[in-house]
Amino acid sequence: MVQVLNLSLIFFCVILQINAQEVNVCKKFNYYFFKSLYSRGCYYNPDQNTEVPDIVTRLGYPIESYNVTTEDNYILTVFRLPQPGAKPIFLQHGIALSAICFVDTLESSLAFVLYDAGYDVWIGNFRGNRYSNKHVTLDPNTEEYWNFSFHEMGKFDLKAQLGLVYNETGKKIYYVGYSMGTTASYIYNILHPEDASEKLDIIVSLAPIVYMKNIPSSAALLAPLWPLIEPLVTNLSHGVILQRNNVSINLMKTLCLGNPIEMFTCQALIRSLFGYDNDQLNPETLPVTMVQNNDAISTKTISHYVQFILFGKFSYFNYGYENNEQIYGNAIPPLYNISSLNVPIYLMHGSNDFLSTIKNVENFFEDLPEGTKKNGKYLLPYKKFSHLDFISAKDQKSLLYDPLVNFLKNPIL
Repeated sequence: MVQVLNLSLIFFCVILQINAQEVNVCKKFNYYFFKSLYSRGCYYNPDQNTEVPDIVTRLGYPIESYNVTTEDNYILTVFRLPQPGAKPIFLQHGIALSAICFVDTLESSLAFVLYDAGYDVWIGNFRGNRYSNKHVTLDPNTEEYWNFSFHEMGKFDLKAQLGLVYNETGKKIYYVGYSMGTTASYIYNILHPEDASEKLDIIVSLAPIVYMKNIPSSAALLAPLWPLIEPLVTNLSHGVILQRNNVSINLMKTLCLGNPIEMFTCQALIRSLFGYDNDQLNPETLPVTMVQNNDAISTKTISHYVQFILFGKFSYFNYGYENNEQIYGNAIPPLYNISSLNVPIYLMHGSNDFLSTIKNVENFFEDLPEGTKKNGKYLLPYKKFSHLDFISAKDQKSLLYDPLVNFLKNPIL
């Protein structure tokens, strides 16, 4: 009898282990403690372990992939959810992200919401992430490859990607950028005003990042330390952090996704950078977004944003006094000329965003040329809306994406 009980227990444990391996998401956070037992409330979501084309196809949408080479020879991938003849709309991700952030929150993902609203949806990838990690001559494992910030993303990446969309569709584009995707869009418009006015109808900015003075984020506390440790980090990592590999992915799953305690602990650390909003954490998609949304960042990109935090200015990269003299003809890097922006801009921001604060967004809006701010700006009425909520909030569709679609129906161009 004892042997039968022991065998039954072993068999039961084996079944639990198999189910635990197969089940990776639950509809409620408390289900994660015993997810093998909640057969109706927990299930396996393959989106956690796959890529953009597979996610899009699984949810029943069409997908195409394009490659485009920038003027400085980086090879980028652009995804398309095609609706030929419809208005093209281009989505551009933020820092440490890729195109996958616009498709990995099930049907409420921004790409699907816009496709369902009738748009020809294009999704860009900045240099260095998993979909744009090739170069004509440079090895991605070298510091030379990673010698870029969002300046080059605006100057080269957006020009190449938007040129591709414009040439393929023959139509002017609605641009929707998130976080660093907003910073790069302004740089693109400033450096290429004629190209931007020819190809873009409007720039919609989700959580715009230009001024970063007096932010409440933990990034403000860490920023003064970064110039001290950056040379060592760059030397050890050939200029990049958070590169995706099996070790980093499995570490995330082990440390942050085992149970709700681990989930909320990791979220507390992450959201000290971006803004706290536990009410909008989605138990069904959090295990997917935490694994999928992390991607490579060049140390130079971090350094450029640290400049914004420390000095509060929207300026070119600071190479040091002597190098600045050679590059810019001045010991101090010049400011980006906001007055040269010529594409209409619509700002959408949250009250609880630690990086894109209300005051900094308002200051940027006041500095915009009159012709670009005729659409005004939109502060989301939900008071807890934070920086990460723009791509992962439980109610992102009703809180943000539906108002965005309503605006796009009749913008002032």
